[in-house]
Amino acid sequence: MHKRLQTARDMQSFREREDTSKGKDGDEKKAKDQDSTNIEVNPEIYKALAEAEAARDNNGKTASDDQVKDSEKNLKAVLDAAKKIGQKAQNPKMDNKEMETLIRDEINTFLETVNSGMKQDMKRVREEVFGANVFWVTEMNPTAERPSEIVPGSWLVRGNLRTTKDEAFDKVVQGVDKLFGNKYTVFIIPDPEADLQEPPRGNAKAKERVAFVVTPSQYVNQPQEGPGWQLVAAGLLFLLAFGAATRIGVIANTPKFLPQSIIELLAQPDSYNADTVPPELANFDFKPLLLSSVPISSAILVIQGLQEAAHRAVANARNVKLATPLFIPNDQIGLFGAVTQIKSLLRSRKDLFDIAAAGPLAGGLGALALFGTGLLLSIGGAREDLLPVPAALLQGSLLLGGATQAVLGTGTAAANTAAGSAAAAATIAVHPFVIGGWCGLVAVALNCLPVGSLDGGRMVQAAFGRQSLSISSFFVYVALGLGLLGSSLALPFGLYVLLFQRIPEKGIQDTVTSPGGNSSFGELFVQLDVTHRACSQAAGS
Repeated sequence: MHKRLQTARDMQSFREREDTSKGKDGDEKKAKDQDSTNIEVNPEIYKALAEAEAARDNNGKTASDDQVKDSEKNLKAVLDAAKKIGQKAQNPKMDNKEMETLIRDEINTFLETVNSGMKQDMKRVREEVFGANVFWVTEMNPTAERPSEIVPGSWLVRGNLRTTKDEAFDKVVQGVDKLFGNKYTVFIIPDPEADLQEPPRGNAKAKERVAFVVTPSQYVNQPQEGPGWQLVAAGLLFLLAFGAATRIGVIANTPKFLPQSIIELLAQPDSYNADTVPPELANFDFKPLLLSSVPISSAILVIQGLQEAAHRAVANARNVKLATPLFIPNDQIGLFGAVTQIKSLLRSRKDLFDIAAAGPLAGGLGALALFGTGLLLSIGGAREDLLPVPAALLQGSLLLGGATQAVLGTGTAAANTAAGSAAAAATIAVHPFVIGGWCGLVAVALNCLPVGSLDGGRMVQAAFGRQSLSISSFFVYVALGLGLLGSSLALPFGLYVLLFQRIPEKGIQDTVTSPGGNSSFGELFVQLDVTHRACSQAAGS
């Protein structure tokens, strides 16, 4: 009996010790949870993170002391907000709605802390950059609830111009850069809140109401290296484009190398017996046929190369970075062109116009030079060096048809040697450079259509603005959809534009100053006239 009582006392004592231990563990857990919200970060860690963040915002360059201090202040504000949320979240009585309100309040507090620094900077900008001789400021506010085209986190500065738009823009950009380096990016836009009935005040040279937008550079798209997959895609597309250009050359030379029986066999593949190889194909050497395609394929690729080289030469002169071109193959003319993205900010609409116009100008001149050289080589050339092409192919364009008739005349080698037969009269014997130049001109023509981010679309946007581009794009889409432009090229080219080139350019700092001069109108008129003539029967012929 005594042993049983002793055992019971021992078990009771064990339970008491266990409960005491659990109580201590619970207290320790609460203490740990409390300590977890009171984390102290080494100041050196703050500094290292701030330097890395500031350098990232500065495109990898060494950041200034002010930029590092701003980044360090923002990091501390983030950690303080997280601490407050963590401490209050330990309250078991707090429901989800109260938690959402708490998080929203802390985020607003954090944003106010971050924006307080920019508020002081904008005060300096107003006092030291804007002024009575540049831009008289009447209102300056954050853009949190402003139009969507303004980058969030920016400040909108409204007022009255005291000089010309381009001069005011240059002075403001230089002043902001002098004060803060690369910390902020300046834009000039049409005043989104200007009353259309209200006449502009200030200098008589200021004919429209404008506003300035000051944006932290970290919120603006900065030039970056393209992803690895883009380089791989560019290489694969170039190989496909090379194959498509070679195919054009092979098709053009097929009547000269393949026997008529093989041509008829290829025209009717259903009659081909897969179990037996025709003797003509069994002993046929395709190497001469492939080599004969080089003049045409090289001409097509050289013309496209001239366009890309011109784009990049002008872009480099304007300190604008372009992405790796993505060549778009086509089985009727070799190439549609290339998708060339603009990866950095454009200073003005003039920069956009010059970069866009350089490609078609260089490519068009190169294509015309090859076309003209081919016509000259077609005069009295050896028959084995010439290729028969449909006469209607060149007559579809006033420019190309007129040049062909002026150089070759109404008679051709094919017509003269065929005793006036109807089939011969419908063809013209020309040098391969004529075909290569013609394909290049059609590609240049299509890319000059005023739609999306094609070269023609960029030129219209730069010369007349985005609203004019929207109107012209609508009519181009309708014309392509109805087959009024490009004939059988209309559908594939229209799909190409919709998928890859439909979005206009956005990254322009000065959107209110036009390129100036009459070059815009002259360039557009010449290119669009040539494009319409060249596209009218391009693929259908």
